[in-house]
Amino acid sequence: MNPSLSTILSSVAALPGVVRVILTSPDGLVFEQSSGVSPSSDSSTSLSADVLAAEMATATMALNRALGGLSSQKLHRYSFASEHHEILALNLGRVLLVTAVQTGASLRPVQVEMAKAASLIGTQFSTLIEGAA
Repeated sequence: MNPSLSTILSSVAALPGVVRVILTSPDGLVFEQSSGVSPSSDSSTSLSADVLAAEMATATMALNRALGGLSSQKLHRYSFASEHHEILALNLGRVLLVTAVQTGASLRPVQVEMAKAASLIGTQFSTLIEGAA
């Protein structure tokens, strides 16, 4: 039996330091989300899935415009850091897989698990990624 989107995202969310994992459309609609094992209880550092999705939509559009100016065709992945979080994003076509990690946490295991999740999502939910034919 194939895992659900929730199960796939939970595998990333279970890693140490992960605060939130979302699967979102490029315009900021959240398809699925999962909170980390110990999300921050401090309201100044907590992340709403809807706010994260909206901000990632804005960032993705800006980066795509910048890449166009650099003669690049497609944004595959990107990351950035603030004082509270590191944000990792994978562009899967019509959806973004986004993970927020506490600053200072090890990113390599998160990157590996995100790649596995992206592969499963691409295999099992191709209509979500490619759109209806």
